[in-house]
Amino acid sequence: MGSLDKIFFIILLFTFLTSGSILVFFYLKSKRNALFYKFTLTNLLLFIWLLCQITETRFTDRMDRQWYLFIVFLPYCFVGVLWLLFSLEYTKNSNGFFRYKYLIFIPPSINYIAGITDKLHHLYYLRTASGQWVRLYGPFFWSNLFTNYFFILLSVILLLKKYSAYKGNVKRQSFLLALATFVPLTANLIHVFRFLPISYELTSLSFAIPFFYICLSQL
Repeated sequence: MGSLDKIFFIILLFTFLTSGSILVFFYLKSKRNALFYKFTLTNLLLFIWLLCQITETRFTDRMDRQWYLFIVFLPYCFVGVLWLLFSLEYTKNSNGFFRYKYLIFIPPSINYIAGITDKLHHLYYLRTASGQWVRLYGPFFWSNLFTNYFFILLSVILLLKKYSAYKGNVKRQSFLLALATFVPLTANLIHVFRFLPISYELTSLSFAIPFFYICLSQL
């Protein structure tokens, strides 16, 4: 492991521990309501994603293990829809925005099934070349990417709508949270399309930014 890999590993570990602390913080401080449970579940996915990235820096055969695929594709496929559900609750649109809002779990569920069964059809992004796993983006990868982007952008619209409707502290919180939500989108775009010569996946780290902000706003 090179020096940059060690630094990245330390950052991942720090963010992982901080994410765990946020979960404990909200469990002790927050009221048990729909917003609490949706935030906790979304942050738990972030926690799992960071844990998977930590294992990726230590074990090279992880993609050969089916149990790992069951775990790692959970945050890959469901972080966008859970973030949207959290935003719906945060902006008090949970009941009115989507009458059948839980139907939005259908697209990420299809992408998840495609991901964990990729060894059978190779339509996500896992390919075998000379016995090694190589990531090549297949149709279900792009389906999952579009689904997550759509849900997160919809979350931003909801937050900006709340920003325009309120004044004072709520207005400021909504705007900053919407702004922070753009960070993981930007990080993921850089990683997927290689806009910068960065080999590290920063999406899970950048998702921690809006969660950290929510935590600090409750102090």
